[in-house]
Amino acid sequence: MNSLQKKLYVMLNDFDEICKRNNITYYLAGGSALGAIRNNGYLPWDDDLDVYITRDNWEKLKKVPASQYP
Repeated sequence: MNSLQKKLYVMLNDFDEICKRNNITYYLAGGSALGAIRNNGYLPWDDDLDVYITRDNWEKLKKVPASQYP
């Protein structure tokens, strides 16, 4: 895992915690999902996060107070 991927990992963990605390469902997608399954982590060339979130869950996420963000 390179330095960018380490930062993305921290960001994804923070995002996951916020979603769990607020009952928000999201899904890993694209290269993020492929890397998690195939490489048990990131694809070596991947430099982003791919998540899917429904409109209803997006609306819930927008209402999360900034005090919950790290």
